[in-house]
Amino acid sequence: MPERSLYYWSKMYSSQIKKNDSHSSLKKCIAINILDYKFLPINQVHTQFHLIEDNTGYKITNVIELHFIELKKLDNLENLKDKN
Repeated sequence: MPERSLYYWSKMYSSQIKKNDSHSSLKKCIAINILDYKFLPINQVHTQFHLIEDNTGYKITNVIELHFIELKKLDNLENLKDKN
């Protein structure tokens, strides 16, 4: 799924300009993936990713943003609410 998401994001991003256009005209692209299965080992329904440097957390650019919404994890939230 990460590769698929990046592939579709890259097509959307690269389609903004034509040959010989300036790269400075590229705008931020956000990919939103709505999944009907559990994908990440993170206990959150919604996760968001960017390009950051591993050691410092410095974000090299803000033009890429990937979101994953895992609908199956909504069941877990409902179960938590019922227990409270």
